[in-house]
Amino acid sequence: MDYPSQPPEIVEVDLADWQDDEFYPSTVSQHSDEQVSPSKPCPLDSLPYEIMEEIAELLFVTPGQRHFLKLFSLTCKRIRRLCAPILFRSIMVSIEYKLLPGRVFHDTGKFWLYVKQLILCGSWEADYLGPSVKHHGASFLLKKLVSRLSHLNTLFVTGFGRTPIPADISHTLLSIPTLSSFILQTWENSPHPLLAIDAHPFTTTFTSFEYRVPELARSKSVLNGEWSVLEFVTTQMSSSLVRLTLPVGVISFSAISRTCWPNLRELNLEGDCELGHGQTVDIGAVLSGMPFLRSLRVSLPQGSKSHRVVMQRARQVASFPCQDLEDLTVSFPDPDDVVYSQLPPTLRRLALRCTPRHYNHRYRFEQKTLMQLGLRSPILTAFELLSVLRRCRSELLQELELEYEEDERDEELLTNISTYFPALRILTLYRYRRRDSEVDLSAVELAQALSPLRSLRMLRLHLDHSNAPHPLSAYMPDVPPGAWCRHAELLTKTAYTLAARLASLEFVCMLSRKRWSNRWLPYRVLRSQGMDTAVELDELIPAIGHLSMLDENGPRTRAQYPALEELDYYEF
Repeated sequence: MDYPSQPPEIVEVDLADWQDDEFYPSTVSQHSDEQVSPSKPCPLDSLPYEIMEEIAELLFVTPGQRHFLKLFSLTCKRIRRLCAPILFRSIMVSIEYKLLPGRVFHDTGKFWLYVKQLILCGSWEADYLGPSVKHHGASFLLKKLVSRLSHLNTLFVTGFGRTPIPADISHTLLSIPTLSSFILQTWENSPHPLLAIDAHPFTTTFTSFEYRVPELARSKSVLNGEWSVLEFVTTQMSSSLVRLTLPVGVISFSAISRTCWPNLRELNLEGDCELGHGQTVDIGAVLSGMPFLRSLRVSLPQGSKSHRVVMQRARQVASFPCQDLEDLTVSFPDPDDVVYSQLPPTLRRLALRCTPRHYNHRYRFEQKTLMQLGLRSPILTAFELLSVLRRCRSELLQELELEYEEDERDEELLTNISTYFPALRILTLYRYRRRDSEVDLSAVELAQALSPLRSLRMLRLHLDHSNAPHPLSAYMPDVPPGAWCRHAELLTKTAYTLAARLASLEFVCMLSRKRWSNRWLPYRVLRSQGMDTAVELDELIPAIGHLSMLDENGPRTRAQYPALEELDYYEF
């Protein structure tokens, strides 16, 4: 079963434009004496229903393309009826402006029957209470809203403010009979929107529970109510959960290790590992009760007092407890961790990375923000990473992601990737120069090192070029003209060199950092029958398979769009 792994993309749709009887827009003129000319036949009207439905589904699931679904639905009445169940599959309701004042009940269209995912966004503070809430209570209005959503299976609650979700509201949300997935997310720079959970049992069988705290949240305190969230999850959800996401700062590792998770297949541990009330991050103990786990992601930013992530210590059990593991992501792995000698042969994806990305520490305007948050980046060197990969070699691994800093063992590392993982189909490299080095990695040398990979289909690269323009160079008056054009030419030349020398490649993606956007530039490899090779940049591709062309966002700086007189703040 697929669950939403990130905040859903919402497209604003004017619900007043959808009438209750025919689900058509109110586009006919209000003047009865006006003659309406017949519309021309729609070219798409001749397509089979299944093809148009597939088009609508692709627009819905593809990142960054969902607003085109709304435009597609305006083509004709037939397509509008077809798009309605897809367009209204996920809706957002503002808590303080729609739910609490009771305005949400003014929308009486049939779209409620299509809603499968409901996003409640906002604050539960009493300042927003309308007369309906004061008379009936917020819980009554929420039950009235939920009663319209007969196909609801996912609830996404996010908001701000210091008021936790009241106990009666929490009980109503968690008691929705059709619900299978519950997502609770905080906003950056905001206190955590806690669930005020009481002791009442719930009959709802949850298969997914996610409690997300932003990786770069400024809040450095754990509120007491968060511990009740963990207790609720471990006592009432552990037997049915398939997917679980928790911040390590609000969990008790001993409580989770004492709990049996017979159906858990995906575990995501996030957040600052210094917020665990002084407890040790013991991931090995947590995994002991999850024998059928398939995906494990440990994304822990490193503070000034934290250490690299150790999943299993030498004194612990000799065998890795999750023998069906297929996907493993670890931030700041410890080279001495014995777990990399015990990984099962079922592993198909391995990511050894930094959280947040190490490139956020390369420029002062982002580095200052991370220093204020107390975050550092103990990135692995090529020598340390080589010692890890040597112990977890696999002939079946298909996807590998590495983030490291070069040293004298860099060439050996790149050469041995094909030796240790000969079946790779997707390779992602974030390679950083040493602080005292201005020498870039040659595309010819990289292609020569990776040439034994006969099954490689996609190569994604961030090579930390020494002449790369500053991300905020658009605001810098002393930047020479054409800097971005020259850098784009370098990326294109690098992509072409790799495509020409690696015959199996279909895509080469080069990372581009411009302003506050970190994007992969996808170069499609074109090969003619005479084996002539060319690359074509296709920036309209939102994703290739499960890989988005948007890389992770960096920290929020003081002003996202500064005026020229404010540039001194960034200390370029």
